[in-house]
Amino acid sequence: MSSTNEMHTFGDNNILFQDVNARDINIITGHEENLEIREEKKIVAEHLALSFNLLSKLQGRKLNSEEEKEDIDESEFDGINWDDLLEAIEIGNCVLFIGQDISSDGEGNSIHESFYKSISQRKIEYDEKDGFFMPGADKQIETKALSFYGKKFQKNNLETNEVLTKLAEIPFSLIVPVCPDDSMHQIFKKFNKKHSFLFYKPKEKQKIETPTVEKPVIYNLLGNAASDGKYIYTHEQFYNYINEDQESKLPLEIENKIKNVPLYLFIGIDFNRWYNRLLLFTLNLYQNSEAYTFNSKKINEYTQIFIGKQFNILDIESKYNNFVTVLLKKTKRLGIGLSLFDTFIENTKNDLIQIKDDAKKSTSYIELANITERIESIHEMIGKLL
Repeated sequence: MSSTNEMHTFGDNNILFQDVNARDINIITGHEENLEIREEKKIVAEHLALSFNLLSKLQGRKLNSEEEKEDIDESEFDGINWDDLLEAIEIGNCVLFIGQDISSDGEGNSIHESFYKSISQRKIEYDEKDGFFMPGADKQIETKALSFYGKKFQKNNLETNEVLTKLAEIPFSLIVPVCPDDSMHQIFKKFNKKHSFLFYKPKEKQKIETPTVEKPVIYNLLGNAASDGKYIYTHEQFYNYINEDQESKLPLEIENKIKNVPLYLFIGIDFNRWYNRLLLFTLNLYQNSEAYTFNSKKINEYTQIFIGKQFNILDIESKYNNFVTVLLKKTKRLGIGLSLFDTFIENTKNDLIQIKDDAKKSTSYIELANITERIESIHEMIGKLL
């Protein structure tokens, strides 16, 4: 067998999987007496070989590789302490908050607002000024929201996903979307970036591992309409949320993380709206922290003074993509984090090695059939990136 077909699966060695075929992946130990088991292991071996071959086609690809080589223009961001920001990100001490206003169509209109207006009617009336629906239509909103966010939203959110994909490359330990969609979770899944994802569920206390750079957490602060249609749509729901037990609003591990980091980024959160300012009080932000906010809508002078004095948040007037592009370039040049393609290849390779080991140990036809399904799901993931 040539060196290009060798598979080193011991220690920390990398695996070479160019032109791997089934005979190169031996998962039959020689002890299987059951012919059905032996045949199923052969099928698993063939599926694994195909996976390694598909994965090899992604090697060497880089996301935004040309963009990273361009000069960095920091002229829009004089107020940012880049050294502190990058250091905080590197050691997991920066929390990223993402708001509804980051999701916009090609004409700059909020996708969320457009949806709310589209379903507004006599029984489901939306107040554009306050950003809440009128009382009495919670269940009807949930049904429409589940249909929209579960099926249609991602197709409408393609332009914003470019910005979110760049943010996903930056190794934040904790990302807190303040919006009804689960876009960041979907991007992490697409690139097989290991993470934990959970979202607010009324009156339910949830536990999670402490967020780290190695195992980041995404926590949808007000719900996840893509999962069950539920979110904070009305004044009453917001009132109940504010008055709910703190541990139901924020799992303890997430609350501790938020209140003990020195730096925050707020992207796409409209602080002109009173409830977003009130929401900040529920987060127990670290008093001596630095924080920057980027928003498509100009924050009025009174609000700028308030969030500056109350929470030490500095409003930066810049387009989201400009800031995120500069931040990504800086993290790359400092060697902070991996590209999403490199992350996908590394994690998927490790997943396949684990599957190979599981299959080799298995003596159950049902287990092997399930392993085959796991490999097929990996085929599908790779296919979406090819």
